[in-house]
Amino acid sequence: MSIGGGRTKAHDELSAKALSWVKGRLTRRGGRGGFEFPAPGVGGYIADAACIGSFQWRHFKRYVFGWGMAATSWEAKRAGRVEAPNYFCMVFEAKASRSDFQATFGGRNPAHVNRLSAVGHLHWVVADKGVCEAVEVPEPWGLLVRSGGGLTEVKPPTYCGMGEDEVDRFAHRLLWLKPRGTWSHHETVDEEMRLPGL
Repeated sequence: MSIGGGRTKAHDELSAKALSWVKGRLTRRGGRGGFEFPAPGVGGYIADAACIGSFQWRHFKRYVFGWGMAATSWEAKRAGRVEAPNYFCMVFEAKASRSDFQATFGGRNPAHVNRLSAVGHLHWVVADKGVCEAVEVPEPWGLLVRSGGGLTEVKPPTYCGMGEDEVDRFAHRLLWLKPRGTWSHHETVDEEMRLPGL
């Protein structure tokens, strides 16, 4: 069912599931998330969802060590590595169909080349099963696939460094998004689609 702007209810459900998925991995400090995020930077575009927050230790450590970074200042000094930030700017692109995925990441539409430019620390494609394979998802994007009532991470994203000014721009834009209730493309959001308290 189309709800305008080339979007479907399935597409918006994937966006909402992405923010629910990341919420379950954040610390008690919480985070801020929203839909239809005007991503800052040269490669700017309207991302389906975005969030800023700090991961619980088990998730933080899994990603940070996988990227070859140090989790603490003393580890960074001892190993001569870059210390990971204690918060991450995250971007999500929902893909409810194969044609939608190929239009954005298939390289045929020059209007979507900006999706290959990093605008956050972490980027995920969020898709229904069978829409795409992990090998088709370009760097730095990870892949989350709908599984039962939630999402499964099939491919972790590649970490992208951001300067403080870039993080500030990301956070400022996110601050002004409504996290629940209304989206620009639709009057109101069905109760089951509302963001779970980010």
